[in-house]
Amino acid sequence: MQFLNHYSFLLLAGASIFGLLIYTTQRGLTKQDLMAFGALLIGFSLALWIFQPIQPDNPSIDTINLANPDKPVLVQFHSPYCLACMSAKPLVTSFLARTDGTLVFLPININDPSSQTLVQQYDVQYTPTFILLDTSGLERYRSVGTIEIDIVLDSLNAADLDS
Repeated sequence: MQFLNHYSFLLLAGASIFGLLIYTTQRGLTKQDLMAFGALLIGFSLALWIFQPIQPDNPSIDTINLANPDKPVLVQFHSPYCLACMSAKPLVTSFLARTDGTLVFLPININDPSSQTLVQQYDVQYTPTFILLDTSGLERYRSVGTIEIDIVLDSLNAADLDS
């Protein structure tokens, strides 16, 4: 359920409850209606609890030295509630498969308090933001919204990133 985040879920739940409320007021409130409201609220509460976003098992900020890494680093600033970030995930996955481990991918959740220094340092204002850092820690590529695979691959093949 990658397309469903907390905000869209709450919108869907609110619309469902509002629709049921309108329906019941037009024909009168019955015992079955109260049971339907209760079941709906319990079901939405369970679904919200079950489908919470999980943090991926990726390298953390602490394990990668962004100032002088061994490999180029592709940093993705994202949010678990960002629909554009979710839609970019298949593109990023296919891109990482094409690079064959020649770079390190570092997704950074902008909502995490520990990442706020990096968000400010790289002046990230929108998600998703992709930044490619070379082995000396210099920014070689930046894109907001999507990642241009061919441009990043050309940057990776450049002599200054292979050193």
